[in-house]
Amino acid sequence: SKSMEIFDLSFRSRKEVEASLALLRAKESIHICASALTSGLLENLTSYVDLNVLRTLFLTSNAQLQRLPESLTKLSNLRILGVGGCQLNALPDWICRLEQLEEIHLRENLLCELPGTLGVLSRLHHLDVRDNKLTALPDPCDQGPQHGTASGPPPGLPSSLEVPLLSGNQLTS
Repeated sequence: SKSMEIFDLSFRSRKEVEASLALLRAKESIHICASALTSGLLENLTSYVDLNVLRTLFLTSNAQLQRLPESLTKLSNLRILGVGGCQLNALPDWICRLEQLEEIHLRENLLCELPGTLGVLSRLHHLDVRDNKLTALPDPCDQGPQHGTASGPPPGLPSSLEVPLLSGNQLTS
């Protein structure tokens, strides 16, 4: 099978990342980790990548990344989103528009809650939200009928989830 080419801009300065954006076209996997990436710079990313080709986006350990811009919804075939070790205080409701998502890595952020829309991601099988500030899981009433089982993930999370990684939070429910 064809191996996925990874375009890695990790450990680069903001200037180096900006200068390399034009090289992102037609890449399936992009890693921009520990690179002083900001929300504004990330917003520009979608104008450089081939929106139908990108499958994996890792943005871990970007201490200046405080929010995910809505322009990421254009990444219609994104399967894996890695944003652990950033400063995200919210996972936006529009995350549900990334219907192909199979994995979301959110470990070590500042998340206080997860969006109610998370439950509609029917392909999501890996969710890592360890070491955040979560006090509750999404309300299943926000998502319509539930199809989970007694042995499946907690209500409010997608029934496709294998094992949600939730430790290191202050979950009360």
